[in-house]
Amino acid sequence: MQTRNTRAVRTVRSAALVLLGSTLLTGCFDGSSSSSGSSEPELNTNLFPADGKLEATIRRTTGGVPHIKADNLKSAAFGHGYAQAQDNVCLLAEAMVKARSERAKYFGPGEENINIINDFSYKAQRILSGAEQEYESLSPESTALIDGFTKGYNSYIEETDPANFPQRCQDQPWVKAISPVDLMAHYRIVGQYASGGQFATGAVFLAIPGEDLAEAQPKPVMTSTDASEFKSVSGDARLMAAAKTDYQDMGLGSNAWGIGKDMTEQGKGALLANPHFPYTGHRRLYQAHLTVPGYLNINGAGLLGTALPLISFNENLAWSHTVSSSRRFTLYELKLKNGDDLTYIVDSSNNRSTAHL
Repeated sequence: MQTRNTRAVRTVRSAALVLLGSTLLTGCFDGSSSSSGSSEPELNTNLFPADGKLEATIRRTTGGVPHIKADNLKSAAFGHGYAQAQDNVCLLAEAMVKARSERAKYFGPGEENINIINDFSYKAQRILSGAEQEYESLSPESTALIDGFTKGYNSYIEETDPANFPQRCQDQPWVKAISPVDLMAHYRIVGQYASGGQFATGAVFLAIPGEDLAEAQPKPVMTSTDASEFKSVSGDARLMAAAKTDYQDMGLGSNAWGIGKDMTEQGKGALLANPHFPYTGHRRLYQAHLTVPGYLNINGAGLLGTALPLISFNENLAWSHTVSSSRRFTLYELKLKNGDDLTYIVDSSNNRSTAHL
């Protein structure tokens, strides 16, 4: 997709700065991850650069839409991560803080202790620890996308003076380099928008049994935080959990229409995607065009932080996704053993057995 109005932006090539009509990003990496992730899979030049050097050209057209071209998928994701950081660094940094369960650490307890309750809930749901465990099993394609996007995001963070970030996150310590595992943890939160995410506002915290809940008050790790602010966490968790009565309404929706060639002026099929997602916040969509000659050529939009557009089209096909109303979780009420809140009854019929939480 090209337009006549192309914005001139700076070119970044190693340490040299040259003014051109596109941005050329380069970065030299040894192929190792900044986290405990796996080494790069057997080299596929469509996915990974043969020399380990990441390079992408970013051309922005009308409206600032980035058109990213690279010789391999990891470099294309590298450019995508850089472009997203340019445009949404504060939102992306906040999303990574949430994925690491560090909102209370940097932002304090929050209104009605929501940051503490969220942090605890995401830890209980193994958002970060699960990403650490599963990162090793990623496919080569997913590894290229996640590692490349991470490198691009970090490249922008490392070369930008914190004083030049938007006012919302200017000079903030939580705007920092991330690991591929951090990004994958963010994807695990995104994957819970229509399911487990609804239990991150009190219900998981209340899984602490009986009177032990009153003792489950968190301890502040930042000296600037008043310890007295943490005393009402369990009470707030109870109120939030009790206030949630409708687990059917997610506040999301979407639709799409596929139109056959007999109904269009150009005589070709068409797809209209109509996602009902917000224009602000972490759930906003971001448009980008990614090209790897002979391998990939897609233009579309995805949720912030996703390395590949989710609602897209190429020269042959267009695709969308919609919000499903089906439920992907089931609530069970366990019968606990008398006098032992950490043991529940598995079968209360003729043969009674117990299991420990």
